[in-house]
Amino acid sequence: MKESGTGGVVLIRDMEAQVFEALLYFIYTDMFPEMARDGEEKEEVVMAMAQHLLVAADRYDMERLKLMCEEKLCRI
Repeated sequence: MKESGTGGVVLIRDMEAQVFEALLYFIYTDMFPEMARDGEEKEEVVMAMAQHLLVAADRYDMERLKLMCEEKLCRI
């Protein structure tokens, strides 16, 4: 049965679009996404994204992504 009034839109609250995009990238590729847009990973960008991804991975119970985020954060 299809719900009425949703219009096929799923709202994800409390998550930035870039974080959700990175989460989807991981789901489809099983690889940690590159963080910097210009090809160079800047430490502050990587650290901030890894923190946000760690929260998202915990929320959606994605153990492998959690471990990858923790590893990134420990290296920085």
